[in-house]
Amino acid sequence: MRIGLFVFFTSIALIGVSQDSLNYSWTERLTIDLDSSDLWNIDRLEYHYVSDGRTINKLDSTGEVRFTQSVRSSGGLATLEPINTMKLVHFSQEQQTLCFFDNTLSLYQDCIDLLDANIINASLICSSSQSDRVWVLDQLNSTLTQVVFSGDIPSVNVQNLAGILDVDEVVSIAEVDERLFLLDGTRGVYQFDLFGSFVDFHTFEIDDSLEKAVDFDVAGNSLFLLINNILILQSMVSDESLEIALPVEGVFDFKIINKAIFLRTSKTVHKFELQFLK
Repeated sequence: MRIGLFVFFTSIALIGVSQDSLNYSWTERLTIDLDSSDLWNIDRLEYHYVSDGRTINKLDSTGEVRFTQSVRSSGGLATLEPINTMKLVHFSQEQQTLCFFDNTLSLYQDCIDLLDANIINASLICSSSQSDRVWVLDQLNSTLTQVVFSGDIPSVNVQNLAGILDVDEVVSIAEVDERLFLLDGTRGVYQFDLFGSFVDFHTFEIDDSLEKAVDFDVAGNSLFLLINNILILQSMVSDESLEIALPVEGVFDFKIINKAIFLRTSKTVHKFELQFLK
């Protein structure tokens, strides 16, 4: 395998380096202890959001708790998703609601009942670059909806995802740089525009010994896949890819923030910096 151009964290360009000769090092900068059942997310200012289903804690970039909010009345938690550094959305799969909190974890506005948006069984959500919208996936009914929670702008709605795209199971969704991506853990990543139109399909190029992808991220034209505790970097404009072994075991979630990569294991969030050595 050869590496073409991957713009990564510090905008290092790796050109014409073979997989076997690739040298890199991980430097750990921070660890935050969590319970195995806690939900976790992080925003662009590196504030961490951690919930046990009863309360949400907002931690600063050093791991110190800054704000705490009860969410008992908001129903069973499925996702904490920063919309931006000033707004957080709490998705309850149990109650099928979206509730919004400001940067001090105060309730921001009335919660949205997804049934009012004709969404019956939402399973995944993600934030949008447009701060008044959230993408919602109803996997059981094979629909993707962009819910608008202010103004009179009509929602984007995509019906029959499974039939149109031959999707097996979507395990994660994310909007990056005004592009929407859906990860099918066994097949690849589907790309849409902000109007819900299908744009492209990016297949995996991984060894047969590896299992399904459990998480992903996108930077520029590079796709980052988490598979079997290996981070796979794959170009979305060529067939070039590389594999990077992670420095800790049991990683099931990761985020690329600023010049760092955050790795989530069952009881810890690790902040690392990755440096490629020439």
